[in-house]
Amino acid sequence: MVVPQWANTQVLWYRKSLAEKAGLDMTQPVTWKQIIEAADQNDGTVGVQANKYEGYVVWLNALVTGAGGDLVSDTEQGRDAKVDVDSDAGRAAAEVIQQLADSGAAQNDLSVSNEGTSLGRLLEGPSTEDNGSFMVNWTFVYKNMEDGEANGTLVKGAMKDLGWARYPATVEGEESRPPIGGIQVGVGAYSDHKEMAQEAALCVTNPDAQEALAVEAGLFPSRGSVYEAEALKEAYPEDLLALFRESVDSAGPRPQSAFYSQISGALQSVWHPPTSVSPDTTPKESASFLSDVLDGRRLL
Repeated sequence: MVVPQWANTQVLWYRKSLAEKAGLDMTQPVTWKQIIEAADQNDGTVGVQANKYEGYVVWLNALVTGAGGDLVSDTEQGRDAKVDVDSDAGRAAAEVIQQLADSGAAQNDLSVSNEGTSLGRLLEGPSTEDNGSFMVNWTFVYKNMEDGEANGTLVKGAMKDLGWARYPATVEGEESRPPIGGIQVGVGAYSDHKEMAQEAALCVTNPDAQEALAVEAGLFPSRGSVYEAEALKEAYPEDLLALFRESVDSAGPRPQSAFYSQISGALQSVWHPPTSVSPDTTPKESASFLSDVLDGRRLL
């Protein structure tokens, strides 16, 4: 038995002052190209997760699915899954990564960046040296920043400059597919105390527990009804709650495969570091390597 405890998603967080300076209308969908150019031309940055770890594959998958493709498909075939990354969608994803890596908008720790380091640049806020940033990151960001302002680690009033919008589009005119993650609580078939474990799993994932996680830790519900809870409406702006729910509903999940660890590891091996990515070579090389790994011809 598996029970979802929370359903995480990513949105685009940004400094309103930077978007205004760049002349971007953030009430309309924006593309990766637009925000990279806006940051590059206005002394800002674009925060992503691009270390050699799962967070990088989260970004890659969102870029590829946002361009209408898949990393792999037919995953029910196990090792015989169809490798799809060498495609127009894969090349569109590579173009975004290459554009950021080659631009002045790339944060100086791009190849080792993660959720915390990219958040750090947003927390700095606008200054004379750095006009702030755009950043893709999970739902916990709002609570993190709110707590930071409350305890004095953030300048008072910093939250007023924080904006949020739908995850950027890979291709102009195409709807983005935000990442989705979260946690499921499982009970093993061979548990010594299966009934008690099932009761515990249901307890920690019930609506009240999901509500508390969202309010206290910024980890959002897997149950749609919990988004209507008064405690959430008091803790978060109405449009942010709507954005989180919309992003979960329209997300692009990662491949559901028993061999996902091999899929992720093989893609990381070829697509990292982001400064090496090329639309002409990276999708093709990664497809070849991943196919070999799944077939048992090469090792990670």
